[in-house]
Amino acid sequence: MMMLADTAVRAAAGGIVVVLGLSIWRDGRNRLAARLTGLLCLAIVGHLINVALAVPSGFRWSDVPFELLSVSVPPMFWLVAMAVFVDGYRIRAPHLAAVIGYVGFAALFIVDLYYDDALRPIGGVVLRLGMFGFVIAALAVAWRGRADDLIESRRRLRDLLIWSIGILALVVPVSEIFQHADMLPRETVTATAAIILFTSLVNAWFLVGLRDEDLLRRAAAAATVPLPPDPDEPRLLRALEQLMDRERLYRGDIGIAEVASRIGVPEYRLRRLINQRLGHRNFAAYLNGYRLAEVKAALADPAQREVPILTMALDAGFGSLAPFNRAFRDSAGMTPSEYRAATLGGAQGRD
Repeated sequence: MMMLADTAVRAAAGGIVVVLGLSIWRDGRNRLAARLTGLLCLAIVGHLINVALAVPSGFRWSDVPFELLSVSVPPMFWLVAMAVFVDGYRIRAPHLAAVIGYVGFAALFIVDLYYDDALRPIGGVVLRLGMFGFVIAALAVAWRGRADDLIESRRRLRDLLIWSIGILALVVPVSEIFQHADMLPRETVTATAAIILFTSLVNAWFLVGLRDEDLLRRAAAAATVPLPPDPDEPRLLRALEQLMDRERLYRGDIGIAEVASRIGVPEYRLRRLINQRLGHRNFAAYLNGYRLAEVKAALADPAQREVPILTMALDAGFGSLAPFNRAFRDSAGMTPSEYRAATLGGAQGRD
């Protein structure tokens, strides 16, 4: 009965994950977040199969693909978190190298190191540390941008990932470590499969509810769900303009909660206003728009040709030079020095 229950639960969980992954891939395969989510679903299915096929001893080449899919779950989870929660994210060489390096070491461990009595404990520790490292990094990505996120559905998805998939990705490997060490009964394998089934159902329901907002498919555009008429909206926009254009509140270290308090409006209404009326996906990008406009005006001012660019960036509210340069290049398509040279006719001034 237990074997039958384990097979049924594992098959149900795998089926839901497969359907979810294929649906997301089909509808948004031209978007990085959707492609990565589809690959994550494939890795989860591989993990379910791998645990079901696990034997106490002996090596089978047929198990290797499922082993590799299983160990790929944490790094894929990390990449999905980056693609969904970091606007404009592209897979960078260091990120790709980290994933390939981890999976490559896992392959070496599976086919060789596991059967070396001297290296097996060290290899196992390295794999587990890497696994937890990727999961914690993914949770950090989901948590770090939560305060600035202006898309309510994505804020809820952050919470869902942190409390469901994140905890699942930490708890399941720990339980399996104890299972392989014969410190937990075999029935716990079925329990973990049931947890995966429940988590898959919850996330499938949530993601289906996001179809209209196209969270996984529209990576760069702001939400376009129309707001109902709000007679108080002109006042809120004027108050926001007063704080930014006249008082230059963007120059300081300001959060959306403080701005909402200054205007006298609930925070969720301000988030919705900036997102759906002004077209910004996160609050930091909204502030950076004002900061960049101020720096561009200063760079184009002949009277400030000798003012260092770093001074302009810091005065406008940027915390350091690196994020300023990155934001400026994304906005203007050139470096601040090149922009100054173009607007002042070749006089670059001081960096």
